[in-house]
Amino acid sequence: MAAASAQRTGGRWRAGWLAGALVAGVAGGADAPAGPPATLVWANARVYTMDAAGSRASAIAFGRDQILAVGDAASVAPWIGRATRVVDMHGRMVLPGFIDAHTHPVYGAGNALYCDLHSENLAEPELVRAGKHCLAQLSSKREQGWMQVVGVSAIGVAIDRHVVDRISERLPIVLWGEEGHTAWANTPALAASGVTAATPDPVGGRIGRVTGGEPDGLFMDKAMDLIAAPALPLDVVLPEVRKILAQMSAAGITAIQDADAGEREIAAYARLEREGALRQRVRLAQHIEPVLDAQALARVLQVAARFQGDPLIRADAVKIFLDGTLEYPYQTAALIEPYLNADGTPTTRDGGSYYRKEDLDRVVAAVDHAGLGIHVHAIGDRAARDVIDAFEAAARQNGTRDMRHQIAHLELIADADVLRMARDGVIANVQLFWAQPDVWAVEGTLPYIGAQRHAHLYRGRSLKDAGVPMAGGSDWPVSTFEPLQAIQQGVTRGAFPGLTPANASRRMQVLNADERLDVETMIALYTSQAARALRLEQRTGSLEVGKRADAVVLARDITQIDPASIGRVPVVCTLFDGAVVHGKAADCGP
Repeated sequence: MAAASAQRTGGRWRAGWLAGALVAGVAGGADAPAGPPATLVWANARVYTMDAAGSRASAIAFGRDQILAVGDAASVAPWIGRATRVVDMHGRMVLPGFIDAHTHPVYGAGNALYCDLHSENLAEPELVRAGKHCLAQLSSKREQGWMQVVGVSAIGVAIDRHVVDRISERLPIVLWGEEGHTAWANTPALAASGVTAATPDPVGGRIGRVTGGEPDGLFMDKAMDLIAAPALPLDVVLPEVRKILAQMSAAGITAIQDADAGEREIAAYARLEREGALRQRVRLAQHIEPVLDAQALARVLQVAARFQGDPLIRADAVKIFLDGTLEYPYQTAALIEPYLNADGTPTTRDGGSYYRKEDLDRVVAAVDHAGLGIHVHAIGDRAARDVIDAFEAAARQNGTRDMRHQIAHLELIADADVLRMARDGVIANVQLFWAQPDVWAVEGTLPYIGAQRHAHLYRGRSLKDAGVPMAGGSDWPVSTFEPLQAIQQGVTRGAFPGLTPANASRRMQVLNADERLDVETMIALYTSQAARALRLEQRTGSLEVGKRADAVVLARDITQIDPASIGRVPVVCTLFDGAVVHGKAADCGP
């Protein structure tokens, strides 16, 4: 019997798995399968295949590492042999393995080894107290005499070197912003880094300064590279990377895109794969600066070639940072119309440009010509417009191809540019867990951009309705990597209960309700659509015959419950390449 395809049931499930049906399917003379029997069958399930037809099924058969059959009891019965493990799912939901299309596991794992303030929005006195607590707790864990603190949030708080000096005036200290775009150094750290009034702003970043040009301790984006704080060795970080990837498996994640991969990230994944310890498919978006650097492009191409044909790792994309963050007081996101003052009066501040437009156009055209995907950080609407311009210029120069370039975050984007993304097929890589009424999205943003622009903050529905291809990512460690929590947030757009209570805004209950998405669309962003964005759709992203055996079992059907409870639904099993990487054997299989 040929491998069965999924059967559309219109929402009515063929409930109840009967052993007799299996026996009858074989005894009745059904054709034998073309290959070896299944190693595992999940029966009596609610299988959402996420294929193009929206098919659903009640049973699925897995071979050693691929899907053999999807359908009902009769469809999978011929694939059951003496050694096949048949597991009754008791009506649980089965989905393709989740895909996080924008995350930073290696970078985030390193943060676990520093003192973490967990993004708490602290006033200056509280921040100093927290820093002193870190100093006391980490006296034996400092790297080469430095203290580094991560997860620092400073919405509405102007931190400078004098604030950090209050933690210690002797020890070099750097506070790293929770969003990954800001850092604050004390006076000893500035001295150790050799940063003075004569130090120029680097391309792609900015040094905070007082009158006369003296550095005030603030470093933004590429300027953070000037801080001489020592990096942790890979051997120290790797155990934490293993922990984080195991936690991702437990969340149902079977594929990721590391959205800013440098040498340490590349080495970490390659080593895990050599050790047989990599349990996710990995696409590396290699870091590259939007300036014309033939040597940098050659290095990127060498890494891409190194992983060509690798079963788990690919490196066929690059990452470009175009701007910074939108929130007050740093406001480095590039805007078409300038920021406002807190009272709503206009300013001349528009976030500035880190790169000349001609440099951006040049590197985008070169990377596009080389056949690599381009993944761009663009928070402000002008940054989005500039990169769409660059994509279109590259298409005119190189010809129109299926490049699947991506713009990540898109906190703000103009209506006209939404339509251009749809027309050009540019993928919106969105982080909709951020779409909640907290201090970042409300107090730190609304007064400074005005209600009209704020009404489309973190678009969802308007992108979908315009026909923009989309994918879902977490940007962990900036926020949770739990896909179910992101799915919930994309549907509800309210304050996330129990996770960010300290940051809930008192000014609104829901962030832009018109931008809500439905549950099945949100599931697609983390399965089939994310697979397409990562060029993995021939291997994973949907439960179809011949694709890899990547799947997740949820305790409840999340399309049938209150959306506000989706994030609390347990992940029962995660299957990666046919192996159970999360869950109990009794519930999942061998």
